[in-house]
Amino acid sequence: MPVQSTLGGRATSEQTTVGRLVDDYMFRHINLDVPDWYINPDHKALLGSAEGASICAATPLTYAPGLLDVLQADTPPSPNFFMTTPTVDGKSWAVYAALLTKDGCDPALYIGSGTDALCGHRKRVAVYHDKENRMLPCYVRALYDGGFDLAHVGLLCWAPIPSPEMVQRARLRFLAVEGTLTNLFFSVIPTCMDDFWADIVPWCREDVVWRSTNSHTALQEGVGDGLNLSEEQLRRREDDRKRRSKERSKKAYVKNTQAMRAQYDLERARDIDAFRLKKRIQAASWTAKNRPKAREGWARGKKKALAERRFYCETCQRVFADSSKLARHNKSTLHKNKSEGVPPTAKALERQAYSARVIADRTFHCAPCNQLFNCASRLEAHNSTRKHLDKHAAVIASQQIS
Repeated sequence: MPVQSTLGGRATSEQTTVGRLVDDYMFRHINLDVPDWYINPDHKALLGSAEGASICAATPLTYAPGLLDVLQADTPPSPNFFMTTPTVDGKSWAVYAALLTKDGCDPALYIGSGTDALCGHRKRVAVYHDKENRMLPCYVRALYDGGFDLAHVGLLCWAPIPSPEMVQRARLRFLAVEGTLTNLFFSVIPTCMDDFWADIVPWCREDVVWRSTNSHTALQEGVGDGLNLSEEQLRRREDDRKRRSKERSKKAYVKNTQAMRAQYDLERARDIDAFRLKKRIQAASWTAKNRPKAREGWARGKKKALAERRFYCETCQRVFADSSKLARHNKSTLHKNKSEGVPPTAKALERQAYSARVIADRTFHCAPCNQLFNCASRLEAHNSTRKHLDKHAAVIASQQIS
C-alpha cells in the first residue's frame, strides 16, 4: 500500500498531534533514571538539549495513518493494525513493523529501523522477505525456523534521508523513536528493566496478543564517535563511505560476472545442444514478457549493423540489417548469377529498373513506418505486421490527442 509522504488539511493536523505525542513518550523514556547500559546517555545529552529541537526539525517524521487513534485508545490495537501500515515509494529512513504469523499460534511483532545513508529503509526491510538472510534478527530467524511466515512489513513513521552532516544525529533520533515504539507496543522481550518504564506507556504487557521478538530496546544503542565531528568532517566521512561502497559494488560485480562466465562455459562444454536449447527458451521467454523492449533492441541492432556494414555482400555491393537477410540474399538467383559471372537477363534488368523507379517515386510507401517497398504485395505483407499495426495505432492516438 504505497503512500505519499506529503499530507494536507486535516491529515497535517493529525500528523502534528501524533508527532507531539510520540516525541513526548520519547523524551520521557530518554530522561528515565536508569543505568547508562540500558539507555545510551547520548540520547539524553543530545536529544534532551537545545540541539534536539533542531535535529527533530531536520528530520520531519510522517506517521502511519491511524497511529494517533491507536496511541490514544484505552487498549492496544489488534494485529490487523500492523497489517495496514503503509509502504513508501522512494528513498527514506523509517521505523518499520514486521508481523509474523503461523496457523494456531499467536502472531509475533518486531519493530526496527532502516537508516542507510544511500538506500534508506528499503535494504533493511527487504531482509524479512528472505528467510535465509544472515541479517535477520535472532528471534525472527528462530520463528521462521519454527514455521512462521511474514504476514506484512510496513512503516510506522518515516522521513527523507538527511544531509551528510546530519546523518549521525538524525540516526540517533531514529534509534530513540524506534526504542520508544518497541516499548509502547511491547515488541521487546520482557526484562527486569520493564518496571522503569511500565508507568509511562499507555497499556500493560498482558494486554497485547502478539509475541515479542525484539531482543533489546534501540535506546541502548548509540552512533559512535560521529556526534563529536564537525560538519566538514562528517561530509568527508560520508563521501569516503560512498566511495568505498561503490568500490565494493564494482568488485562484487566483477566477481559475479566471472562466476557467471565460468558457469556459462561449463554448461556449454558439457552439452552444447542442451545449452543452446536452454538459451533459446530463455530468450523466447524474455521476449514474450518484454515485447516493446525487444523491438527497441532489434531496431537498434539493425541500425548499428547497417551503419557498420556488418552484413555486406561484396559481390552485389549491398548491405543488410541482419544475418538472416544476408543468407536469404545469398540464396537468391540474382546473387548466384553475379557470383558465377552470368549476365542478368532482359527480364531481370527490367525488374530492377521497375523497382528502382517505384522506390524513387515512393509508390509503395508506408508513412507510419517511413519504409519503401518495390511492389504492392510486400507493402501489403508489411501492413499486416505487428510493428506496422503498433505504429499505425500510435499515429492515430497522437492525432486524436492533438
